[in-house]
Amino acid sequence: MTARYLCVVAAVLAASCSSPEESRVIHPDILVVLPNAQEVKYTSDYDGTVSYELAVAYPAADVISEIRTRLEKTDWKAAPDDMLNPGQQNSHVRGWTSFVDGTRNDARVYQWTAAWDSPRGDRVEYWLKYVYPKDSGPSVRAPLKVVGLYFTAQMVERFRQR
Repeated sequence: MTARYLCVVAAVLAASCSSPEESRVIHPDILVVLPNAQEVKYTSDYDGTVSYELAVAYPAADVISEIRTRLEKTDWKAAPDDMLNPGQQNSHVRGWTSFVDGTRNDARVYQWTAAWDSPRGDRVEYWLKYVYPKDSGPSVRAPLKVVGLYFTAQMVERFRQR
């Protein structure tokens, strides 16, 4: 066997040993995964998504700040609108919202949703959510669920035309 053949075999074996999440990472510069994230999952939904959980207490100010800092360092600008709910402001403007989720045995949900736009018109949205048992709230420890969604400029235009 030649050295070149062995290098190719080694590369193929190394690639096949990577975890499914590692092989499907989409837009790691935009879909921010913070340290200590658990249950990290990437999908190709929209133009790429990531979801994970963090053991961080409400209101997750450091998480929001870190996501904001990383995006704004690369010229992404906070967007005041909610593209998926036209006419609604997002959490850059209104902050956290809460509601009772009847589909989850009347769980109390606290949610923060906001978006950033790139200079070329792409968009990334982050949805942060806590779900608390009925009749409880932030005084109870619950994991923070984070979802990041990436949309190309072309997809953003399609949403806006609807």
